[in-house]
Amino acid sequence: MLQEVEIPAGVTGSFDVFAVRGERRLLLGSFAIVGETKMGMRESNRMTLLLDATKALPDIASKEKPATLHLVGRRGAKAFTLQAKGAELRIQRRQVEKRRD
Repeated sequence: MLQEVEIPAGVTGSFDVFAVRGERRLLLGSFAIVGETKMGMRESNRMTLLLDATKALPDIASKEKPATLHLVGRRGAKAFTLQAKGAELRIQRRQVEKRRD
């Protein structure tokens, strides 16, 4: 979870967030910024991004050259630098039910 990510004024479109380490690139999630015409987006806003880092966890937690996050705009959307006031990584163990036949 990236907390209070700064969204620059005037930004709209759809975006993908990737974890990149070396040649490896894993999609963590996507988001869109739409319908901001009321506010005119004259000022930057802040939002929270919830991303699924499950498959990228070994790359993100690596002690040697860990993965970095990259934002990619879709269909001509201009990417911007992800700047968050905080980040949190939540790990939850999955429980598998045993079948009794």
